[in-house]
Amino acid sequence: MLKGNLEDMYFSASALKTYETCRLKFKRRYLDGLYWPSDWVQSPEDKNIFKEGQDFHTLAQRYYERGRIVDPTNLISLQIEKWLENLISFRPYNDNAKFYPEQEIRVNESGIKLMAKYDLLYLGQEGQGIIYDWKTYKKQPKLEYWENNLQTIVYRYLLVKGGGNYHQKGSWPLEDIILIYWNPRYPKDYQPLNYTQWQFERDEDRIKKLIKEIKNLEIDEFYPTDNNKACLYCEYRPLCHGEEALKVDVEEEDLNLDLDWDQIEEFDF
Repeated sequence: MLKGNLEDMYFSASALKTYETCRLKFKRRYLDGLYWPSDWVQSPEDKNIFKEGQDFHTLAQRYYERGRIVDPTNLISLQIEKWLENLISFRPYNDNAKFYPEQEIRVNESGIKLMAKYDLLYLGQEGQGIIYDWKTYKKQPKLEYWENNLQTIVYRYLLVKGGGNYHQKGSWPLEDIILIYWNPRYPKDYQPLNYTQWQFERDEDRIKKLIKEIKNLEIDEFYPTDNNKACLYCEYRPLCHGEEALKVDVEEEDLNLDLDWDQIEEFDF
């Protein structure tokens, strides 16, 4: 069995999704530590889309940390400015609520280690905890996609299990938890995802089974997927097939949003 790395690892939604897509991809990324630059196979258009999304996440984080827009050098473009205006109109900062941007929560329960970093955790006066996740896709996925997504499963479950310190009662009633995927391209097109007891129990069962399954694998059981389409869009295609991937989508948790505060200046609309 693969002990050591797996025993120490905190599993994210992205890691679990990678495992379900391809065991070998999971091994190469999370156990072997093989990473490529985020834009190494992206077209110029995709690189620009990626950069805009990264810049938006950075500026959204700064807005909710300070209550005003701050602009690291050269991040504000007309596109980003419009997105920020949409964001402020959608969820304006105020002193009556609590905002926790880029908030990381970890849980270690009976060897099941789980982690997530929320784009924004919002605690309103009404007692609700709203998890916001910013998406900048050019096309808007259907609600069904998000309802069954591992990110949804992990994010809501983790707030229940590890976010008690953020709730005035020390624990989260399921009915107080909401997850919203919000895209500044489509500011009015979103659907809050509430949480129920049966969803919590379903999610817990799936998460624990997945992690236990991964931790019990032998080294030669991290076999490649037989899904050819998944292979076409995998960064490890050159290693597996000797061919370049058609395109590689970067996972949000791989984005480096840390900045030098000395380079940040206040920006006013």
